[in-house]
Amino acid sequence: MNIETLREFQVIAMTQNISKAARELHVTQSCLSKHMAELEAETKLELLKHDAKKISLAPAGKLFARQTASILAAWDDCLLKCKALQDVAQNGPGKLSVAMFLNGNTANTRLFLSNREYRESHPNIEVSFAKLVGRSPLEALDSGEFDAVVDLVCGRLEDHFPEKYHDRLIAVPLETSPLVIWFRRDNRLGSKDKIVLENLEHANIMTSVTNVYDYIRQATKDAFSMAGMIPYFMPVHFDEDSPSSYFMTDFDAYSIMFTTEGMVSDSIFSSRDDIVYRIPDDPRLQATSYLLALKENEPAKDFCEFVRKANEGYKG
Repeated sequence: MNIETLREFQVIAMTQNISKAARELHVTQSCLSKHMAELEAETKLELLKHDAKKISLAPAGKLFARQTASILAAWDDCLLKCKALQDVAQNGPGKLSVAMFLNGNTANTRLFLSNREYRESHPNIEVSFAKLVGRSPLEALDSGEFDAVVDLVCGRLEDHFPEKYHDRLIAVPLETSPLVIWFRRDNRLGSKDKIVLENLEHANIMTSVTNVYDYIRQATKDAFSMAGMIPYFMPVHFDEDSPSSYFMTDFDAYSIMFTTEGMVSDSIFSSRDDIVYRIPDDPRLQATSYLLALKENEPAKDFCEFVRKANEGYKG
């Protein structure tokens, strides 16, 4: 059976008009009619009903149209994957590098799940993940160090980046969750029924040293800036070779630390008896994780669009 004849039948099934179908397929009506007659003879099925003015699908033709549509989709998918594998065998796989969060953000998990599905449909692309330390996401994209990066944003995305990037970036939201506040048990914040941004205006906010990019620090700046406030940052030790050392620092009775929600169950923090956490009752302290890429990077743009569709499926 000729696969292209099945495609022709699909067009006829959708248009139910031989002349219109012939125009769409760029063949003559007589040629198309001949192919349909051959298809009916080969299958021994009455697929089409003809009258003086139009054609319609016979009962068997309706089922045949539904079933062959899935066959054609599977065929096209098979060809795409086989061509991709052949390309890998001849040229080697293409490569995409993606920068992810350091610790405690479940957006990383979303990326891993999406990549598992991406590998199945794009076997010619090898995606590698690494933690971004020392550079900002935009610096990593501009330098070509990474094809795509993850960033954390409080407030509007367009307020987070310089205007020159607004038309260059593709941004895929991964998840939105509140920032989590950690503090020592004797901190005055522990007695409050409700914690909002104004309660934190004069708190010592523990952050990594200023010459290292910190997702949380930038998101905190965004949140305070939107409220017309300036956060008071207190730098703490940060070892680039061992990022988790940042989370093991000592708290005093007045300092706090922000993390993403994933750190609530992370063994680094959850095993500590000296500190507690609170989720603030303030929508201004909601942070959204984004996957970012430059639009001119076509492979990265394609990966971002795939992650967008996959993430919409997870949420649905």
